Amino acid sequence: MTTRSVYCNGLTNGRILNKLEQQIPNRQATILAEGDSWFAIPTPYDLYPTNILHALDLAKNTGIIDLSVVGDKATDMAQGNQYAQLKEIMVGEPTIKLDAILLSAGGNDVIERVEQVIGRYVGPALATAKARSEVMEAKTLLTVVDTAVVEVLADIADSIEKICAARGAHNANVPVIIHGYAHVTPREAPARVFSWLGGVRGPWLKKRLDDLGIHDPAVQKQMAQRAIDRLNDFYRTSLVPKIRNAHYLDLRSYVAEAKLDDLKPTADWNDEIHPGRTSLGRIAAAYAKLLDAFA
Repeated sequence: MTTRSVYCNGLTNGRILNKLEQQIPNRQATILAEGDSWFAIPTPYDLYPTNILHALDLAKNTGIIDLSVVGDKATDMAQGNQYAQLKEIMVGEPTIKLDAILLSAGGNDVIERVEQVIGRYVGPALATAKARSEVMEAKTLLTVVDTAVVEVLADIADSIEKICAARGAHNANVPVIIHGYAHVTPREAPARVFSWLGGVRGPWLKKRLDDLGIHDPAVQKQMAQRAIDRLNDFYRTSLVPKIRNAHYLDLRSYVAEAKLDDLKPTADWNDEIHPGRTSLGRIAAAYAKLLDAFA
């Protein structure tokens, strides 16, 4: 069977349907995907999958309408032209009957807010002549991370709920799968798949934390994991249960934690923050189990 992701950003429903027919002529299922780099990081020359959508292998011939954009926040997906197109796909004409909606959202919102809140804390704390060791203490910084994540959760929830509420008409009851993120390890591991696009990008977390004056690798790792756990807990216990026909997928058990000296791609991580080939296979299998059950 064929599962193919088709990039459709900015296209009308009619053009999307034409593109799907051309690329998956015997299509049996149609999925809408909106997300960040975990859905959108480029797969160079189709050599091997580097994102979740490209790793999917479902039981039916499936076309994935891909609206994902590297670097997008949940708030980006729920406003402007992006949201308008997403809503048009769900309720507009010509009709596109969806079998599922996949969302990869919230990670970039958390990264941005944590950076802002830590920045607001570190500068004034040092300015009041506190000992640097006290300011940079892991226990204190983890409390700051908790504050930052709590601040941004409402914005993430509003955005995801708005996207899910756009379901209507022929897609009113289509299931939504929202994934959490695996434990990332801040380290000097850039995204090498971008090199063929004109340069290597990343690392992301390590650079931001270094710029804030937080250099201890162990503390950096604790902070990143605390933020990931808080977001996953929120999805699992608070957000997803209150959204009709929504399903949460916890990815932490499918991706082994990277070591601090894993500076090149491994089976579990392509770079600092994106899953590797083997872990993508495990993640894809978890998605397939859910998606095939919807059929």
